[in-house]
Amino acid sequence: MLKKGSISDLRSGAVSRETSYIVVAMQHYPRGVSKKLIDEYIHSLAPDRELLDDFHAAKERLQGNHNAAFQTVKYEQRFSLSAEAIAHLRRLAEMSATKDVTILCQCASDQRCHRELLLLVAKKWYGAKTELRKFSYPEFERRIPDSERPIEGDNARS
Repeated sequence: MLKKGSISDLRSGAVSRETSYIVVAMQHYPRGVSKKLIDEYIHSLAPDRELLDDFHAAKERLQGNHNAAFQTVKYEQRFSLSAEAIAHLRRLAEMSATKDVTILCQCASDQRCHRELLLLVAKKWYGAKTELRKFSYPEFERRIPDSERPIEGDNARS
């Protein structure tokens, strides 16, 4: 199964390499996380730098309201997946047929996150069994092509 988790889950031991293949999908490798705790760091599965910078700026303006910042920067419309990212996602989806694969980033389970967008794509294109999502992403779902190809984000900023 393809799952999502957070860096705090990794630090607390709630997710580990003993029970899952652990993938960090972030723009920057998380400080203080030993590479011994994970199997892979895949930068290309993270949101692009511009989207992430806009998200952090909006989150600051909104006094830390993560989910409001996600909406404000039009995250669903702007998130993209390159050919490189898609190749990694395909491989992870295939791997998840025989062992659990957990995709990690900083976001908590009660926050909107690109991990759930990745799960949507893996389920649609590769038939991957995925963990239930906490949120719906109708704008992003409409943007997922029927067949595998890069997903371009709308570059319009908030």
